[in-house]
Amino acid sequence: MSPSPTYSLADVLAVAQIHPFYCSTQYPPDDKTIQDAREKAASKYERPDLKSWPLLRKADLYTVIERLINDTDARNTYRHNVYTSVTGGGGGVSKPLFFATDALENRRHRALFGDFLKKTGIIERGDWVLSTHHGGSLYSAEAGPYGASSPFLVDFDPCSNHNDFVIDTRMTIIEVLPLSSAESESDEIPKVLSDGETGVIAQTALTRLRHPVIRYITGDIGSLHPLPQKSVGRLAKHDVPHCRILRLQGRDHRFSFMWDGCDFQFDKLNTILSDPQSGVLLWQVILDKMQPSQEISLEIRLLSGQSSGDTAHFQTLLDRLKACLDVNDSNEHKFKVTFVNDALGFELSGTGRKVIRFVDRSL
Repeated sequence: MSPSPTYSLADVLAVAQIHPFYCSTQYPPDDKTIQDAREKAASKYERPDLKSWPLLRKADLYTVIERLINDTDARNTYRHNVYTSVTGGGGGVSKPLFFATDALENRRHRALFGDFLKKTGIIERGDWVLSTHHGGSLYSAEAGPYGASSPFLVDFDPCSNHNDFVIDTRMTIIEVLPLSSAESESDEIPKVLSDGETGVIAQTALTRLRHPVIRYITGDIGSLHPLPQKSVGRLAKHDVPHCRILRLQGRDHRFSFMWDGCDFQFDKLNTILSDPQSGVLLWQVILDKMQPSQEISLEIRLLSGQSSGDTAHFQTLLDRLKACLDVNDSNEHKFKVTFVNDALGFELSGTGRKVIRFVDRSL
């Protein structure tokens, strides 16, 4: 079968059935086994049932990927001809996940997405495009790029807490699931939400075959919507039926928050602040908008049980927080740690007068 920038859902599911991400097999299939699986799936003439598949979480991948990376056996095709990206591991506190993508699939996907940007009118001849990570390096993702946004395609509301992106369902399938799906470890498969309902985003990549990404919980919150008329007018007629709007609200604030272009998990921050040696009794994260620059600031408020004169202890704690939150010369002016005298120094809930873990004034 000739290489293609995208694959059918039947192909992707057929390979997933024999891949260690989804079963107990030792190694990913080689090229011949993949081809056999695709031909077998094509011969069944069955409609693939994505909704019957379990959800894939980052936590599920750590063990199997670590094993595959460290196994130098020649039969281990996970290490063959791959483009490797890293996700997580911010500040050395969270555990990084090394995600391998077939090098040729990765190149075809990038070319396909570039064509998508051209079709949507975002990129025109003569444009220069630079996509950077918050740390300065070119960025990458587990399932690759999948959405495009511009004022010419979607409506922008500067007062809203979301951004709309045009997605092509021939490249990626986006499902929106109940918010409880993100924290549940049950094997029960949740029901997909209807258009317009907000929930957890699960992504299935149709550009990944050797190492399939199926119903991957991205950690983002959003909803699906039909294309607005301004998008329809800028897309070719044959592309319109395949495109949708993904209304992205960002990370699930029950588990993480976004600052300076990077996502930070509360449990990683809690690992530092709940350490008895830190001496922290209560803590709070506050995002605010600086004036007049409109930059987003990050404040960590702390109630400490340590003596206020123990400067060495406080400096050690500050250094750990800066490492965890990737504070550096470029963003240090947007970060501060505030020590309060009692619980009244925190933002409290209006009903139970309890300390709110996360306060977002940046919207």
